[in-house]
Amino acid sequence: MHTEEFEVQTQSVMRYLDVERLQAKQLAGWRCQECNRPCRQSGESAQDVSKRIASESKLAADHD
Repeated sequence: MHTEEFEVQTQSVMRYLDVERLQAKQLAGWRCQECNRPCRQSGESAQDVSKRIASESKLAADHD
């Protein structure tokens, strides 16, 4: 296999794995499946993730 073909196939596999990871995070509600900690969403700033976590915490407290 030529180096260029290998690189194209490698990039294709990496894109597939990225899609799989994104789908898994979306299905898990952007939370770690092992420890249940919130995950930072794609393109989400540190400030936005902090706001989202605070909002989720407030909603959970309101339901208790």
